[in-house]
Amino acid sequence: MNEFTKNKIAFAVALLAALFTITPIISDIGSWGFEVFSLTLQVNHIYYFLSGVLTLSVYIYGLQFLTERQFKQLQVTGDIFYAIALVSPPLYVSLYLLTLSINLVTKLLQVPFATEILINILSSIIGALATQLISRIVKAFGRKDRQARVENIQKEEDAILIRAKQLLSDGYFDLTIVECFKVIELTLRKALVARDIQVGRTNPKALMEKARHQELISPELFERVDSLRDLRNSISHSREDVSVTQQQAEQALAITGKILAAIESSLEQNSFSDGDGKFESKIEKEVFEVLQKLSGREIPGYLLGSESNVTLPKVKRADEPFEFDSNLYYGDLQGIGIDDSKWIIEVRSAYMKAGGYSIIDRLSTIQNESPKVKSWLIVVEKISKITKEHAIQHGIYFTDIASWEEIKKLSK
Repeated sequence: MNEFTKNKIAFAVALLAALFTITPIISDIGSWGFEVFSLTLQVNHIYYFLSGVLTLSVYIYGLQFLTERQFKQLQVTGDIFYAIALVSPPLYVSLYLLTLSINLVTKLLQVPFATEILINILSSIIGALATQLISRIVKAFGRKDRQARVENIQKEEDAILIRAKQLLSDGYFDLTIVECFKVIELTLRKALVARDIQVGRTNPKALMEKARHQELISPELFERVDSLRDLRNSISHSREDVSVTQQQAEQALAITGKILAAIESSLEQNSFSDGDGKFESKIEKEVFEVLQKLSGREIPGYLLGSESNVTLPKVKRADEPFEFDSNLYYGDLQGIGIDDSKWIIEVRSAYMKAGGYSIIDRLSTIQNESPKVKSWLIVVEKISKITKEHAIQHGIYFTDIASWEEIKKLSK
């Protein structure tokens, strides 16, 4: 169970406890109420109703503690009761103010026969709006829960990826294969969860099939992952020692990098564009405007992680696709260098998945396949030294928040 779900349950319990603390007040004013649809809605009614739906939501959430598995129907049912509890008090107050206002207006206009009709019509409208609001709250809960689950998987994925790289450098090639496949499993699971596809305790083969069916990975990449799965199974389950070469371990890491890149491409809408040149974010627009001012200008190389000065390209919106893993890839921005080189510029304003490795590996692959392509990754936040070094090792220009601020100053 992720932190968001635990916090959600804690807040539901806290609301229930808060209701109990006002019981003495309710006993004094509980009989007060107003009439809607020929029914008298007393304070007691809303109090007992709130207590009931909150108790049900807490009970249903509590059932999820009995197992590690995620039961979607239980979660959605609990969310519905919780959302109803959140909406009920403002709905009750809104209906009261509505009846009060209509009674006042009809008295002033001296049309008392219209009072009940207006109250019923407007109450129906408010009820419909409340239903819509409940639906949105439930969807928001589901979205935040998926996000929290993805982040949990991401943390585990990052740790295993780092361990796999360390095992390779230490010469444990068989264990590198095993850890690489764990990363691939987690990455596929993360992508499916992000798309709200139930995976449960699906075996690796079924997980791969689901990912291929959802077009998260290409058929070619599926075959390579399947071969890696066979090798991993022989290492893990064979009674005899299986000889694994350094080349096989390096290929496993390369496949893992491709999977990470392919999955990140599917999860980040900014990464794939339809080529219409629209900006996806404010920071992307800012980068475009700053680089336009610095077009063709030479700036200090350290601002891009380079030892020598760099002449910036003439930047343009992404309109020319690059080939990447059988997909058309545009990037966020593009540019033409003074040496006629093609620049692909990626702009990020938040934490990058897998420590940024997948996007770096993706840019590196495009750059290696097209010698005249230069890649530049701009991340407008603080980034670890390891990620910077990883980008520089792959020949990719890299700019973090501190360097970007300096570049902005140069444009003024």
